[in-house]
Amino acid sequence: MTGIKKIGVVFLALIVLLIGNLYIADPLATQHMWLILAGFCVIISIRLLLKYKAPATNKIMIALGLSLLVALSYLSNRVIHPRSMLMNPIITFLGILAIFTTFDRYRKHALPFVKPGKYQPIGTILIGGSVGVLLGTFNLILSGQPVAFNFSIYNLLGSFSPAIMEELVMSSLFYALCVDLLNGKLETKSQHLLCLFMMVMPHVVIHTPNLFIQFGLMGGLMNTLIYVILYGLPFALLQKKWDLSSAMLAHGVVSFIRFCFVEIPF
Repeated sequence: MTGIKKIGVVFLALIVLLIGNLYIADPLATQHMWLILAGFCVIISIRLLLKYKAPATNKIMIALGLSLLVALSYLSNRVIHPRSMLMNPIITFLGILAIFTTFDRYRKHALPFVKPGKYQPIGTILIGGSVGVLLGTFNLILSGQPVAFNFSIYNLLGSFSPAIMEELVMSSLFYALCVDLLNGKLETKSQHLLCLFMMVMPHVVIHTPNLFIQFGLMGGLMNTLIYVILYGLPFALLQKKWDLSSAMLAHGVVSFIRFCFVEIPF
């Protein structure tokens, strides 16, 4: 089986699970899809780690630090969500290790954590912050909910989990898997587009099950398209065209804005 077919099988499996989840029509369908994707990510991470072994010590420390930041996201509700506070950092840790070790194997197609260059980190902050403010504003407008500014340190901490876990484990990890399944041979435009597709779609579909249940097939598809255009694709392009940190920053800013003006969902 070719690498492209293997990637297709992975995506098809996710879609089958999504449809099965929708068929149950449970009010917690979206939360269930998050658990399903998290399980997928653990399996992918373990597979890549077994194949390529652990990365260098400094990268293990980066993964540990980012995982601890994810844990901090749940401080405000640590009594209500002890599982998230424990499990999500572990899932994040495994995912980041798998990303690093795969990129070490296929350096030509690795996504830089921070774009190399003396002044590039400044560009990361400016680009990631600007995109985050723009998309965060769109997000508030599209939410249609009454807004009132309410800053809390927990809103800032809460943005760490979507910024780190969602961008790295639920997007970058699928890119790393694609590179692995293609044996590092991204030689055509269609292969690059397929990798981009896999960075976007699994990350997007976990947000939409309840929208399919609430608005039906066409409404669910329209909302999925909106998620792709306004969130999934811009973040993935930041990862591909600039670096991972700019995408994390942009996503974190979007979440922080929402948490300050609407509510924190956990």
